[in-house]
Amino acid sequence: MTTLTFTQTENGSEVATPDCSVVFGTEWSDKILNQFELDTVDGGTVVYSAGPNKCTGLILLKNLSYADGLELYEWIRDDIDCAKSRFTIAAVANLNLGKGKNTAITNARWAGGPDLKGYFEFVPPGFYNVKFPYTFVR
Repeated sequence: MTTLTFTQTENGSEVATPDCSVVFGTEWSDKILNQFELDTVDGGTVVYSAGPNKCTGLILLKNLSYADGLELYEWIRDDIDCAKSRFTIAAVANLNLGKGKNTAITNARWAGGPDLKGYFEFVPPGFYNVKFPYTFVR
């Protein structure tokens, strides 16, 4: 079992997900911003790259208790206001969230849009399975 801790950057509000399982499918990928390729008249290729990497990830949580699931839901809705506020995801032992194992993610944003529908699945007898999409710039 794993505990993930999320902390809102501006006001320091915090929510934790104690004793849940971070499962296979938790992943992340990079997108290089402002990079484009240009074919030249002599058949060569020039690549322009002037942007940072934007990392988008998805944390899959299983068996999050009902109370902890509601607390996480309300924190996303009220404290970080979906994508409006930034947050930190504390480092988790042996878990790579996009910056390497055991490394916290800072200045992340919710990447699920303004609608929370579909990210929280209630599973009887009183648990939630949660999809937590996030994004940050390297």
